[in-house]
Amino acid sequence: MRIYQFIPLAPLPVMARLIRSARPGTIPVLDLEDGLLDPHQPAHTPQRRRAAREVLLQLCSSFMAAEGLNRPLALRLNVCGSADFEADLPVARAVASGFTLAGLLLPKVSGADGLKAADRALRAAGLPAPCVLPILENQTALLQASEITAAAAGIGATAVCFGHHDYCLDAGLWPFPEPDAASYWLPVETVARAALAAGLRYVHPPTSGLRDRGMLAALLARLESIASGSCDLFSAGLSQTAALRQLQALGIPAADSPQTPSVKPPISSQQARSRAEQLCTQFESSRRAEHAFAAHGEAGRFISPHEYLAAVRYLKAGADG
Repeated sequence: MRIYQFIPLAPLPVMARLIRSARPGTIPVLDLEDGLLDPHQPAHTPQRRRAAREVLLQLCSSFMAAEGLNRPLALRLNVCGSADFEADLPVARAVASGFTLAGLLLPKVSGADGLKAADRALRAAGLPAPCVLPILENQTALLQASEITAAAAGIGATAVCFGHHDYCLDAGLWPFPEPDAASYWLPVETVARAALAAGLRYVHPPTSGLRDRGMLAALLARLESIASGSCDLFSAGLSQTAALRQLQALGIPAADSPQTPSVKPPISSQQARSRAEQLCTQFESSRRAEHAFAAHGEAGRFISPHEYLAAVRYLKAGADG
């Protein structure tokens, strides 16, 4: 089981240390897309991405000049066809030159034609297409999961990812379902089964619980029952990676029979509002200005910008209504 661990944009020495400290089977992921969103002032997002490219180019240069390390590294690009995607390509080439390129994550792949277009663009830029990891993260993509995974296999990709947070935001959900709910697993199974049918691995998104060993153990057990050893995971950070590795070493996913998540009754509007208010408070109190996400230490919770935006949208709709 590979773990793709997101590395937040940080001073060069910090990012270099995080990359060097990655254990075998853990792939650091540099993010040029959602990790640089500005959920408060979206107009600032392009500038944040431009600045991040400069930092990542410096990172690649410093690694090559100082050590010439050949460490595995993955990179999440922006949506193919966008100006950001074109600007990302030099960074991707630098990563491929200074590291072992273990994955080029392509977000918001909505159809087979779009994936093939991205493949052609990456090949034209001199990048190795077999390391492409398409991410299915909206309702349109899930309706075409079989076609997309077949196209992924056709271009030499080895895995397909599901983007839970983007999917929930796109679907207008609030609150976002958690792994103990049956609704959480419906899109997961759609993507995972399509990937397996195409001979590919399935890569699961990071969950909100950073250190909740019970939740993570149940998650791994459920994924094992779905993907039968052909599953990898994204991690939201060091603490979640450590917990996942400890559970993997114990063999819990292979040993336990996962319980089927329950079909939960809808929560009341008052409960939904209370959850939205609590999440917004947690996000605002724990987010660092340079990051799109937040990690609330007391709650042990990862909060994506998508979940925060969904909570804000829900509260605004209630106020407008």
